[in-house]
Formats: sequence, C-alpha cells, structure tokens
Amino acid sequence: MKRKIWKHVLFVLMLISIYYLIFPIKFNKILEQTHENRSIRGAIVTLTRGDSLRLLNMLHSIEYFYPKAIGKYPVIIFYDPHGVDMRNFNQDHIKSCVKLKLIFQSIVLFNLIQNPSETINKINAEPKSYNQRTISYRLMCLFWSHTVFHHEIIYKTYDYIMRLDDDSYLLETITDDLFEYIDRNHLDYVYRAMSWDIPLSGPEFLLPRYLEIYQNTCRTLCLPFHSHMSIYNNFFLTRVAFWHKKSIETFLGELLSNDTILIYSLGDGNIHAVALTIASDTEHTAPLDFAYAHNIHLYGKRNRNFNLQHNYQNWFEILRENSEKLCTQLIIVEPYQKQLKYISLRS
Repeated sequence: MKRKIWKHVLFVLMLISIYYLIFPIKFNKILEQTHENRSIRGAIVTLTRGDSLRLLNMLHSIEYFYPKAIGKYPVIIFYDPHGVDMRNFNQDHIKSCVKLKLIFQSIVLFNLIQNPSETINKINAEPKSYNQRTISYRLMCLFWSHTVFHHEIIYKTYDYIMRLDDDSYLLETITDDLFEYIDRNHLDYVYRAMSWDIPLSGPEFLLPRYLEIYQNTCRTLCLPFHSHMSIYNNFFLTRVAFWHKKSIETFLGELLSNDTILIYSLGDGNIHAVALTIASDTEHTAPLDFAYAHNIHLYGKRNRNFNLQHNYQNWFEILRENSEKLCTQLIIVEPYQKQLKYISLRS
C-alpha cells in the first residue's frame, strides 16, 4: 500500500517538474511573439531652418541607408514659419521627392522665451566673443532639451523619437531596426558620440556642478560623463517617457525658469548628459556605432572622434550646385576614402 502511494507521489512530482520545465519556455515564446507583433510607436524628428536642399539630402539618406523606416516611422519636420530660410520652403515639393511619410509641424520658437525683452537684452549686452551663440541657436538648444519631448504631437503619439538634423546624413546601411533595438533592450537613450564642450556647459555652478557631484558619488553602473562632457546629439534615440520623470522635470524646470538655458547659452548635448546622470545608468543608456555625417564632420563606423580630414569644407555649396538633381539624388562624402559620392535614387 505504501509503495503504491509513493509511486503516485513520484508520478505527480514528475508531472509538476515537466510542467515547470515546459511552461516557462512556452511563456517566453509567447512573450517574444507578442513583442514582435507589437507595433512600436516611433518617429524620426528634425528641426529645420528651411533649407530644402539640406533637408532633402538628409531624408534621402534615411530612405537609402535606413529603408526600414519607409512606411513604418514618419519623419516629423518642425519648422519656424518666421525663419529666415522659409521663403523658398515648399512642403509639397519635398513630399514629392521622398517615399517617407512626412509630417510638417509649425512652431514659433520665440514663444518659448519666458521673459522676452529682459532675456534678449541680457543676451545683446554680452561681450562679443568667438564662442558666442545667436538667439536662434540658443532656442534650438532649448527645443531639443525640453520642448520636443513635451510637444503634443510627440508625447501623445509616440513612445520613441530619433533625432537627425537636416544638415546630417547617414553614410552606411543600418540593418537593425533602431526603434526595435531601443525597445527590445529597454533603453532610455541611445547616442553615437560624446564630446568635450566647455563653452556650452555654462558657468561652473550650473551643468559642470551636476556632473562633478555625479562623478564623486556614483558607485555602480556609472555613465562616463563628467565636468564639461556633452553628447554629440544631432543624432539620438530616446524614450519619450524618460523626459517626463519627476527628477528630470525638476532639473529642467530649474533651467527653464528665468530663461537660464538661453541666458547662459547651455548646449542641449550638455543638458542631455546631465539628465542621463540624474535618471539613467549604463544598463539603460548605450552608444551605437554607425557611420554618419554632421555638416562637414564625418564619423566612420568605428571612429571615436569626427574625422575632418577631407576636401569638402564647402559642403553646402556642393548641394546648391546640384540643386536641380537633389529631388532624385543623394550626395555624401564617403567616410573611408573621403570622396564625394553621388547616389541616384530614382531610375
């Protein structure tokens, strides 16, 4: 009798063991399938001054080197209707030249200033220097530090956004889906490069103070940002909700009050570096190696620093000289041979 009972007990235990062995495998497969089938709400975002040639070249680089974006991730193009280059900005023409879904969003950057007359007077009273930034540049930094993440079209519609400036362009094929990459790895922020930027760090009591305290107190999963470190962030990929964390809101709220970002000409890359030290770590922030260019600065896939040793410092002149073909042509400086390359996109 006892032997039969033990047999039953062992049989039940065996069934339980099999269940707990198989069920997690099936459950994990279900999770993976759910993740694959889930639609990721992502968008590529740029802020243009209205130069259609630069914008078209950047958009063509996305089509050619990141074709996964076509039909999947729209490109939201913010523009200030009062910008100096907006006179010849033809949205319909730009749309006719690309396969990407484009969303044009007007924004008056001047309206971001808390105290317009006082702040502009302070900026105008600054002693002239080589590193002095225009008010339009400072407003751009404000836009990418805070405004974009709180704009209704962004936070109500998208979980992730990728920045690519209109004077940037991709240089090699990106095989992975970048939005799936950041979502799959549960990341807050993805960047390509860092830089040392003293002028845009502001006075020592502002951004450098945050980074020095971080370096002195961080013990685990520490990000490599200190003192006057900045993210070279004309490209970044980020989770929108990250910028709505209370700690980030508090930090940015201090910078927004009294137009601190504008008055001290704080760089958005510097501000991003501090924000990441406040609310992220090396498990949720990651660099990504790929080849791209910003203006005349080239980044090969394995380069740590920009390569400026090429003969095309007149990059924008080259675009203008080829303006009639830019609707169907991508122009890049090849990152390794450093030669101009003309890529036809339409037969």
